[in-house]
Amino acid sequence: MNPRSLSELLDRSLAARKSLFDSRHETAFRLFNGFTEGCPQLVVDLYAATLVLNNYADPPEQGLAYVNEARDFFQTQLTWLRAGIV
Repeated sequence: MNPRSLSELLDRSLAARKSLFDSRHETAFRLFNGFTEGCPQLVVDLYAATLVLNNYADPPEQGLAYVNEARDFFQTQLTWLRAGIV
């Protein structure tokens, strides 16, 4: 998968879940399920203003580019995020 296609997958997942966001940013949900959305190396959860990026690549080093791209993507799109965990 090239980086552009991951951005497209993340953009689609964000659009599909837009109705789940609340104005106070207190909800929790799976923001991107790579197992079913085209990138099984990556799962992204949102807990209020904290983004949790799960790297399922084996070996993990192979998933670092996906984690970094997802981090950058969501930091740009969700400017109210306060923390991130890998």
